[in-house]
Order: sequence, then C-alpha cells, then structure tokens
Amino acid sequence: MSYRIAKINPDTNEIAEFPILDHFQHPELLAAIKQNPELENLRSNLPSDYVIVEQGDVPSLNWDQAVRTVGVSLVDGVWTTQLEAFDRFTSDEEKIAAAKTYKIAKKSEAEGSFTQLVMAANNNGYSEAERSTFAQQRVEALAYIADNSVSTPLLTAIADARETTVAILAPKVIAKAEENDRVIGNLIGRKRKVADRLEAIDLNDVSTFSNFNNISF
Repeated sequence: MSYRIAKINPDTNEIAEFPILDHFQHPELLAAIKQNPELENLRSNLPSDYVIVEQGDVPSLNWDQAVRTVGVSLVDGVWTTQLEAFDRFTSDEEKIAAAKTYKIAKKSEAEGSFTQLVMAANNNGYSEAERSTFAQQRVEALAYIADNSVSTPLLTAIADARETTVAILAPKVIAKAEENDRVIGNLIGRKRKVADRLEAIDLNDVSTFSNFNNISF
C-alpha cells in the first residue's frame, strides 16, 4: 500500500502539514516509524497529531499526462489523497521532443517484453539439451502420424526410456508443439501490433500522438 504521513490539528481535525518530507523535523514521528516499521503497527502507534494518508484512486492517464495530489480528505475514517491528471507539456514543441524519446522507449519496451516472454515459453521447465531436440521430435512425430512404419530414432529412444510407445508419444509431441506455436504466434502478433501503431505516429504531426495511448504489449 502506498501511503504518506500528515500532521493534523487535533482541535479541528484538519490537515496542518502534508506531506511530511523531512522526518527529522518531527522527532516523535521519526521515533514511531523506527519502532513500528510495519504499516499496521505504525497506524496504531502514531503520535496523536499524525495520521496515515493512503493513496486515492489514480485516474486514467494519457501518455502526455501525469498525476498530482490536489487535496486530502477523510472518507469513512480513512485519510486519502485526492488525485487528478494534468498535462505535462505546455507547447507542441515540448510534446514533440518528448514523443521522440517516448516512441523509442515504447519500441524497446515491446521488444524486451517479447524476448522475455518468448524465452519463458520456450524454456518452460525444459533443459537446453531437451529444447535442442524439439524440432526433430516434431518432424518424427508428424512422419509417424502419417506413416507408422517410418523410422523414429529419437522418439523411439525417448519412448523406450519412458516405458511407453511412439504411438502414444507422437500425438503428445505434436500437441505440445502446436500449443507452443499458438503462444509464440500470439506474442509475435502483439509485438507487430505495437510496431504498427508506432509506425502510425508521425513525430512531426501532434495529431497522431493519440496513438501512444493505445500502445501496450
């Protein structure tokens, strides 16, 4: 949970200082924090003129917006920040400069996510030695399904060691390979979708920048 601490006026129950940035200026508070590092303990052991302020609902943001605190309110006994979105840029020139960096960052982010997820899908608990045989397993399995008299040296060795048969193993190999195809295909499609939307953004035309809002891997 994201939270900050405020000092209140005990007589009026109104916020006197928020946020408190320098705890060293509030020795009673600092002592309470050191003695109660866990939030729930701290909540019940704060000095009487301090309160926990929890983060309010974060509004939906466009790529060129940020969020700021505009107030603190007491709702159902819980002090909560009031947040609003605001435009980060005051001119088209600022927005264009930021868009250049943002476009590069979104491309890099998508490529990183794609690589990480593909590696996870391909690894999936298998060793490198096992993964190096997957293509050959698939070839042999497809050949066996088409003609069960063909030679399948790899699948036969695997089946014998597992005390099963190629007839049972081959459909499993194909099903596993097709499932992996679907996973990788989905990731490729998602990566290309990001690329297509980035390509639709003309860095000299701010009217195209709204496409940034629809880009996510």
